[in-house]
Formats: sequence, C-alpha cells, structure tokens
Amino acid sequence: MGPGIVGTVSAVNGDSLTVAGKNGTTYTVDVTTATVMKSSGAGSAPTTVAISDIAVGDTIMAQGTVSGTSVTATNVMDGQFFGGPHGGPGGMGGVMGTVSAVNGTTITVTGQNGGTYTVDASSATVNENGSTSSLSNVKVGDTVRVGGSITTASMTATNIDDGIPQAPAQATGTAQ
Repeated sequence: MGPGIVGTVSAVNGDSLTVAGKNGTTYTVDVTTATVMKSSGAGSAPTTVAISDIAVGDTIMAQGTVSGTSVTATNVMDGQFFGGPHGGPGGMGGVMGTVSAVNGTTITVTGQNGGTYTVDASSATVNENGSTSSLSNVKVGDTVRVGGSITTASMTATNIDDGIPQAPAQATGTAQ
C-alpha cells in the first residue's frame, strides 16, 4: 500500500475531487488516471466504477503521489475500502478505528464512521507496525485496521493491523 489520504468528498469537479482529510487538511485529488473502485458494503467485492460515481459526502481512500495538499491518485476506493491486501481476499470487508475493549479473543472497535464493531479475532493474523505480533499486544486506545467478513456490526477477522498512524498522509507511505 502506497502513500495516500482518507477523507470525505466535499466537491467533485470533472477529474478532480476536493477531500476533507481525516486529519483536518483539505486535499485536491487528481483522479484523471486513477483506477476507481467502489464497495457497496459488508462482504461485497469492490467493483470498478466511473469517477462520476463518486459523490459529495462519500468517504474515499486515494493512493498515489502526495505533495502537500495535492494528490495525484493511482487508486481510489470509495466506500468500505479495506479489502484486498489489508482486508483479506477480495469479497472481504473491513473496518478501521479505535479499540474500545478487549475481552479474550474478542475486541470491540469504534470505527471511523462512528459505528461499533464486535470482532472475533480468534483466527486473525495480527501485525503491529509492519511486524507479526499477537492479539495480546492489541490494547484499548490502539488504532487498528481489521480485515475480514462483516455481518451488520460483527466481524470475523482474518487480519488485524495494529499501530496504524493517526495522520492519513504520512511520509512512511501508510494510507488510512
């Protein structure tokens, strides 16, 4: 996964999006040559869509070249965007948020969308800051990205990435 941003679309103008980043910064995203994918939600595989399918109010992740507040996107994901390499095989979903409770192999995550998810982590692979870790290292307050299958507000995790940076546009290349 390369550098990028996550935020809410505040304007769509041809091949350009204005995005209010999760870190409070407003970005201009050039999507001229980007592959645009959209997920319709829990458990559905993302599909390729036209740029015109992105609407004001959508949450997107744009990956590509980030220079200040300008992003030249190579990939844009609209909707639930943690399938693929960080959310398990295609057809899986995911959630990103803050751990609010840990009880054995069950964690509770408050997603960036404000929803609360109960996560069965009994079979999950846990990574922390890019290295293999264990569920016992996941603590209340950690920012996590959980990939797996979602049924309403419950998830069965296939992987958990712990130690996700808070700022979406990092020099390290981590996208949120």
